[in-house]
Amino acid sequence: MRDFSLFGSNAFIRTSACLLQTPSSGLQPVWVKRLHQDFSLFGSNAFIRTSACLGQTPSSGLQPVWSNAFIRTSACLGQTPSSGLQPVWVKRLHQDFSLFGSNAFIRTSACLGQTPSSGLQPVWVKRLHQDFSLFGSNAFIRTSACLGQTPSSGLQPVCFKRLHQDFSLFGSNAFIRTSACLGQTPSSGLQPVWVKRLHQDFSLFGSNAFIRTSACLGQTPSSGLQPVWVKRLHQDFSLFGSNAFIRTSACLGQTPSSGLQPVCFKRLHQDFSLFGSNAFIRTSACLVQTPSSGLQPVWFKRLHQDFSLFGSNAFIRTSACLGQTPSSGLQPVWVKRLHQDFSLFGSNAFIRTSACLVQTPSSGLQPVWFKRLHQDFSLFGSNAFIRTSACLVQTPSSGLQPVWFKRLHQDFSLFGSNAFIRTSACLVKTPSSGLQPVWVKRLHQDFSLFGSNAFIRTSACLGQTPSSGLQPVWVKRLHQDFSLFGSNAFIRTSACLGQTPSSGLQPVWVKRLHQDFSLFGSNAFIRTSACLGQTPSSGLQPVWFKRLHQDFSLFGSNAFIRTSACLGQTPSSGLQPVWFKRLHQDFSLFGSNAFIRTSACLGQTPSSGLQPVWVKRLHQDFSLFGSNAFIRTSACLVQTPSSGLQPVWVKRLHQDFSLFGSNAFIRTSACLVQTPSSGLQPVWVKRLHQDFSLFGSNAFIRTSACLGQTPSSGLQPVLVQTPSSGLQPVWFKRLHQDFSLFGSNAFIRTSACLGQTPSSGLQPVWVKRLHQDFSLFGSNAFIRTSACLVQTPSSGLQPVWVKRLHQDFSLFGSNAFIRTSACLVQTPSSGLQPVWVKRLHQDFSLFGSNAFIRTSACLGQTPSSGLQPVWVKRLHQDFSLFGSNAFIRTSACLGQTPSSGLQPVWVKRLHQDFSLFGSNAFIRTSACLVQTPSSGLQPVWFKRLHQDFSLFGSNAFIRTSACFLFTSTWLSPRRWLNLQEYQSKKLMQDSGVTVQRFYVADTASEALEAAKRLMSSRLQSRRADRVLVGCQPVRCHSGGCGWTVPAGSVFHGPDYNEDGIYLLSAVKAACQGQKPLLESGP
Repeated sequence: MRDFSLFGSNAFIRTSACLLQTPSSGLQPVWVKRLHQDFSLFGSNAFIRTSACLGQTPSSGLQPVWSNAFIRTSACLGQTPSSGLQPVWVKRLHQDFSLFGSNAFIRTSACLGQTPSSGLQPVWVKRLHQDFSLFGSNAFIRTSACLGQTPSSGLQPVCFKRLHQDFSLFGSNAFIRTSACLGQTPSSGLQPVWVKRLHQDFSLFGSNAFIRTSACLGQTPSSGLQPVWVKRLHQDFSLFGSNAFIRTSACLGQTPSSGLQPVCFKRLHQDFSLFGSNAFIRTSACLVQTPSSGLQPVWFKRLHQDFSLFGSNAFIRTSACLGQTPSSGLQPVWVKRLHQDFSLFGSNAFIRTSACLVQTPSSGLQPVWFKRLHQDFSLFGSNAFIRTSACLVQTPSSGLQPVWFKRLHQDFSLFGSNAFIRTSACLVKTPSSGLQPVWVKRLHQDFSLFGSNAFIRTSACLGQTPSSGLQPVWVKRLHQDFSLFGSNAFIRTSACLGQTPSSGLQPVWVKRLHQDFSLFGSNAFIRTSACLGQTPSSGLQPVWFKRLHQDFSLFGSNAFIRTSACLGQTPSSGLQPVWFKRLHQDFSLFGSNAFIRTSACLGQTPSSGLQPVWVKRLHQDFSLFGSNAFIRTSACLVQTPSSGLQPVWVKRLHQDFSLFGSNAFIRTSACLVQTPSSGLQPVWVKRLHQDFSLFGSNAFIRTSACLGQTPSSGLQPVLVQTPSSGLQPVWFKRLHQDFSLFGSNAFIRTSACLGQTPSSGLQPVWVKRLHQDFSLFGSNAFIRTSACLVQTPSSGLQPVWVKRLHQDFSLFGSNAFIRTSACLVQTPSSGLQPVWVKRLHQDFSLFGSNAFIRTSACLGQTPSSGLQPVWVKRLHQDFSLFGSNAFIRTSACLGQTPSSGLQPVWVKRLHQDFSLFGSNAFIRTSACLVQTPSSGLQPVWFKRLHQDFSLFGSNAFIRTSACFLFTSTWLSPRRWLNLQEYQSKKLMQDSGVTVQRFYVADTASEALEAAKRLMSSRLQSRRADRVLVGCQPVRCHSGGCGWTVPAGSVFHGPDYNEDGIYLLSAVKAACQGQKPLLESGP
């Protein structure tokens, strides 16, 4: 727990609203707080922002929707219609998975929260695992917007700070450079942001991972802007050593004349990857070509320690050339990973693309592949293949041959424990046979593809002849702790999934998969504009990602995902589905089996029509309808063709995962148990594990089909609205004990209204997750939808919520609440009240062992008091804010009167290994933290103090151009945050003092100055009445730095700080009239 938090285990996404302004300032921000020890976005949340407003009045305009994962669309996020359409993006954040601090960003041209005149500004996400950080345990993504400057200063960057010892760039440091300057004056020009990570085993370009932007890193303005990049050093995850990149138009390492090269993202945990734990999103930007070569793609790469290509290395080749000349055409990009257990051709796994890897331009493009050597992963005889259109070892005349992956473990396979990703390339046929599919097989118990796979579908055809048209490409990732449909994140695009051409294009999405998180058995999909299984006339179909845990399988403990492409049929049969097979014993359907049925038939003849695909899971802990979990699609599971298509579903039997009585549902337009005449009903998935659910451990994907309406009502995605309400939103729910939003919840807001009347406009959808330590309303778990839960129809639609009863997590009498815009216990006349979460476990709480997430509604004030702030209190010894409390301050003031104006947000963390200013961790916004409004805006920063996690002598700073609490004229930057070994939770608790300001001094004279400053503030509110003093001789080593010398103690030897005892005496003398607490931490 101690090693993971954001703003006190909080993750914020600020929207175009201002955080600390008055109502007259315009829109206020949206945010999400997540407190679990290991995983969260907006507290382990994935957001999709839509044009609907979150908590404003209709007049305020539409506000954004979100869900840990963002897809920026052309719609505006928080602007008025006149502002034009704004971008969508995606964010995902597991403790082992992140970008820019376990974050993944897709920046679009739309502005996030500025006025049209300001130009478009960027969005960002913050994630902070103990082994992943940026700027002192922080991860920053610098955008062109300014963080705390005035408009005249120009836009300054945003960033993330993370400090663990195993991640760094430039001397174990990882940098992300943007065009904005971090701490320079406007005249200096914008300088880059970067990320520093210190661990020794993870890097890109020499164990370093870079994200290069157009900003220069250390050059003068005359040199032109140089690229930004990120360096990650952990042994098990890297790009160009387990990295994930998003390439933009910025140049990577060229001169200004070369034009802009791509930007990318790097995130690298040991258990998450695509194409060998790598995930790519290719954009039009080129990676290393000259301007004449044209723009090349962006992508994401993730690489587990057991996954590699070329000598235990893993490459993902794209259409861009990596080292060819422009005349050669675009060649592929790839990633190299070195672990010994994963390979192809001799225990190697390859992903072949159309580009050639080592051939000459005349040979044509050759494939890229991955090599993985572990014995537990294979395809065709325990081997796993990813076939692309490029040939692996043939001559150009032989035509392109497939790439594949081989993985040997016994519990995961497709076609005999094998997992396939079929592309347009042929596997073993001659050129005349036409292009055959590519696929990838990964079999390790905790990480695989098609079984722990992630798919990105492209426009290429999967297994058809050229005449059939191009089919999709995809990537599958499957760690035991990562899944979809049950903890899924989607990016919807304009492409249609399974409609006719007349229906128009349907959306693309992206899936993320924790061990309690999966899709059709822990699968993650990214849908692109390419068509999946339709004819060319149908338009492009989606791309997706697949992830599969060891306990997920189909047909004999196997798990299949069938696509519209045919796997082994002839072109005339039409496109048949692709599927995944997973063999573990704990997941099944129909007799402890779990099925995902698609419209394609699995084993019927072409004449029977396409039958559904499904997934079978055999473990006892996952089920739906009697401990079973179902995913219903429009295809029928066991009916005859005449009966029409029936739904697909998944059954999971374990006792700890369910939806509607320990069940998890994914509703589609197909009906589950109705007759054909009833029309198609929704599909859903039921999951029973105690730590994973939606509607009590459930995961929902709402489609346009109606859930409980009649056919005449039309398809509704909303659960309980009337036909007149129109189509309702889609959303995803993910709920692990370490992953949530509003108390372990993940929300995806759509344009449909959640609990408002039609006149109010569309409101957001969300999802709540509730681990054993998380509950709502008397051991109940509720998810409130746009239908009212206990109100009359006249009251309008009320919110959904989740109730979970475990003894360590609750709200209002061991209860956990998620309050939506509907009032929870008020009358309709009271208006909408706030959402919050209360957590009672000894290590997590807010205000009396309680954890609250306050929305714009006031929590305990009268309506007349106005809106009060949101905050979170955490009580465990390793996580707290202001008296073992963790606060997130919003635009409302926390303890000031309305007249005092809005104060800043911050977070205090008290564990011995993570703190800021008195074992406190602060995130300062543009508001000042302890100054008066007249003092102006103060900077944001983060401090991480654990022995294995630090920056600049255990110091982590994120300074903005705003003024700091004090200047740096008499204290070196290294000393500002050197506090972990000086102050700890024990010191704080033993002394009973909340330290909001502090100085760290290395000499007696500095200590004297610090004491004077603390004791002589001109403001009574800022004047210290007690001073805590600690003394520490520091010895830096691989695990961190030093320990604290108890006050009054005398230490001898090489670690003794000779100034220590005198320093204490000097400070004591300087504080005459006050009684300093000369105590030390552990």
